Amino acid sequence: MDTIDIYLRTVYWHPHMANVILVTGEIGSGKTTSCLYVLGEARRNGLKVSGILSRRVFGGDDLVGYDGFDCSTGETFPLARKRGTRQSDGWFPLRNSKYAFNRRGFERANELLRRAAVEDSDIVIVDEVGKVEMEREGLYHGLEVLRSELDPTSTILVVCRKDAVPWTLDFLEGSGCSICRWTPGKGEELWCLVEEGPD
Repeated sequence: MDTIDIYLRTVYWHPHMANVILVTGEIGSGKTTSCLYVLGEARRNGLKVSGILSRRVFGGDDLVGYDGFDCSTGETFPLARKRGTRQSDGWFPLRNSKYAFNRRGFERANELLRRAAVEDSDIVIVDEVGKVEMEREGLYHGLEVLRSELDPTSTILVVCRKDAVPWTLDFLEGSGCSICRWTPGKGEELWCLVEEGPD
């Protein structure tokens, strides 16, 4: 294990506070796959899971964008497509991004997070926090509501790339949550962390 993994596995965990696990890593490192494993195990154990996963969309062998995946219903909807691919109205660019973003899709995603903030969910998944959220776009507004309404009995999985970890920690500061940072490995390990908490 190298030093960055040791750093990312540092645990801040306290009783009587909502548990937030930052699932961090680079593109393709297994962040969403690990959360999908947790979703499946949680359902098998009768737990209520809400929130959103971002799933890759391919055109042949090429990655062309991302769809939102409703963790409660399994429904999918468009979130982002590479610029230059065929798009109708309702898409907006963000500076320095190779993607265009679907406004209606992100409105729906934020509504899922707002609902998760007031429903009695055992696990809430937020996938993912990145440059778009750091610009106060994307999932920012739903995450803001979720931050202020954290249920102390819930576990929140916040997926973010490594370069977004400092911003995410600053964003969550003072929200009444304890934070454990985890780098993707095996989905089983993340499920154990969700189910039992760290040592």
